[in-house]
Amino acid sequence: MNSPHTISAYECIFEEGTLIEEWLLSISRLNSEGKVLHRERYDKEGNLIKKDDYQYQGELVSLSREEDLIEKSITKTVCEYLDDKLINQKEYFNDHLSIQMVYIYDDQGQLIQNDILNNDGSLSSRYIFEYQNLPSSSKKTIESFFDEELTLVRLT
Repeated sequence: MNSPHTISAYECIFEEGTLIEEWLLSISRLNSEGKVLHRERYDKEGNLIKKDDYQYQGELVSLSREEDLIEKSITKTVCEYLDDKLINQKEYFNDHLSIQMVYIYDDQGQLIQNDILNNDGSLSSRYIFEYQNLPSSSKKTIESFFDEELTLVRLT
């Protein structure tokens, strides 16, 4: 089993094959499986501008938290999975729920509905996915908070 390690990422500017400028973009701390646990991001002057933290449920990200040191804000995303499928995602801004997304799947595991809820729990938008027997097409219906309906056909 490998021990956790750190990765530093740099922006490099080359002219005619010669390095002329280099600066640190980020430093990431990884767990023993290679997943990022913590990342610090820097501006071109070397100032720390953002900190990101991640938690996992198996292979999947269950919590991400971004602290913006310039804007003095915190954005957090909490994900809930069932059978490795995302079923609920909540986005928080400065500890206040800003949006929630609910995902519903059919018995075959295909996404059939995605509801986007406002911070008060009211429905903002609903996406309905219909799959036909044709392997090259699917239908997606979008109901928005403007009470308009739009149908898209996407070839895959």
